[in-house]
Amino acid sequence: MLRNAVIPAVTVLGINIGFLIGGTVVIENVFAIPGLGQLLINSVFQRDFTVVQGITLVFAIMVILLNLGADIAYAVLDPRVRFSR
Repeated sequence: MLRNAVIPAVTVLGINIGFLIGGTVVIENVFAIPGLGQLLINSVFQRDFTVVQGITLVFAIMVILLNLGADIAYAVLDPRVRFSR
């Protein structure tokens, strides 16, 4: 039963970690923690669009890699899930 129950848990965990990555922008701004989120906000206010695009790209790649990891975890946890045709 554990293998069947862990598949939805991996799905929810992957989605929530994606939201946490996006939430770092807000948390770093509220608590004045230096990081990519605060750099993104400062770059928006200074109209430095190349930095904004670069940081957005980094966040997007992190979310995509996280979703890829969740998909690979599906194949490891459930042998019925395969990625070949």
